[in-house]
Amino acid sequence: MLTVVEICNKCYIFIILNLTKMKKYVSIIALFFAGIVFVYAQEARQTKRVSQIMANIQKACNLSNEQASKVLPVVQFFVKTSFDNRKQYANDKAELKTARTTNKENFKEGLAKVLSPDQMKQLEQYTKDKRAKRGGNQSNDENEGE
Repeated sequence: MLTVVEICNKCYIFIILNLTKMKKYVSIIALFFAGIVFVYAQEARQTKRVSQIMANIQKACNLSNEQASKVLPVVQFFVKTSFDNRKQYANDKAELKTARTTNKENFKEGLAKVLSPDQMKQLEQYTKDKRAKRGGNQSNDENEGE
């Protein structure tokens, strides 16, 4: 028959051995959840940016509901491409600038298919005024529609 001390020692050894195995599993699970949180945070930033741009376009152009529903996918694609470009060309500023210019041109073309020429002018004027208020002529795709 085992004494209480021997039983405690065996339990202690069993727990120590299993803790080292558990550390691996806990680390893997923690990395998994960290990845999920990162992806969620990026999606939240993109959603926030889409909302900001949509609000600015709505304010500048007074969109109808039909126009807003057609502009939304254009804005979503623009924002997603902006984030993807930033990630893809993080180490190449020249390529990033080229990608941003292309994305901005595609964005304007997409908007021009939905908005009237008068609304496009209103949006351009709104953007210029907003930049002037900020005190600069920043010209990058993240400021479009502001």
